[in-house]
Amino acid sequence: MQYFLPDSQDLVDPSFDFNKENRSADRLRHRDDQYAHEVFSTRAFDGILVSKAIVMARRRRQAKYTQA
Repeated sequence: MQYFLPDSQDLVDPSFDFNKENRSADRLRHRDDQYAHEVFSTRAFDGILVSKAIVMARRRRQAKYTQA
């Protein structure tokens, strides 16, 4: 069985302190948060589902995704 995550622009706060249940005081969501695949040190899922429109926009150099 393969496991895919949908790309729903959900980001993770890597500075979140689970023991105290709070975030870093100097955290900026758009600068510091990461996608799930950027947080794991090993591959935790088989792929990410993205929209065809985003992939086609990549060919026109208008997409928000990098090649990676």
